[in-house]
Amino acid sequence: MNSPAKRGQVIHYLKKNKTQICLLQETHFKTGHIPAMNKTYFSSWFHSGSDNNASKGVSIGISKHVPFTLIDQQSNSNGRFVFLKGLMGTMKVTIGNIYASNKGQIQWIR
Repeated sequence: MNSPAKRGQVIHYLKKNKTQICLLQETHFKTGHIPAMNKTYFSSWFHSGSDNNASKGVSIGISKHVPFTLIDQQSNSNGRFVFLKGLMGTMKVTIGNIYASNKGQIQWIR
């Protein structure tokens, strides 16, 4: 997702399929170097990137057609998860995107 061409292809695919909420993994964004995301279809983007390198990474995109109001956001500095608490209309929701380690998953989840 660091490449503008790849970002454009992904967003085009999601928009074409009328995706309302997307959960992306392995975005490879480095914290502090997250590129600007096109907000014409997905009006809200939330990211967790790695402090150390451009590996891992998760993102949540919410379409402009979803009445979402953010209350709280939590993420970690290793690009492993991002959680959103908010309102979808009047309903309280939690949206989470977790990218578990490829090795030692049981220990990581604990």
